Amino acid sequence: MPSEQRQGLPVDHRAELYALGATLYRLLTGRTRTSGPPGAHRAGIPRPSTPA
Repeated sequence: MPSEQRQGLPVDHRAELYALGATLYRLLTGRTRTSGPPGAHRAGIPRPSTPA
């Protein structure tokens, strides 16, 4: 599931292209794009504020 969809935001074709690229990378190399715990690659990226 794209992170945008998980957050309840609209999803467009870019999420599908990213997922395809990540899948192909995993199939060709046998490893994921990132190493470490889930979400580690997003450290320092501020989370969007939720409307009140």
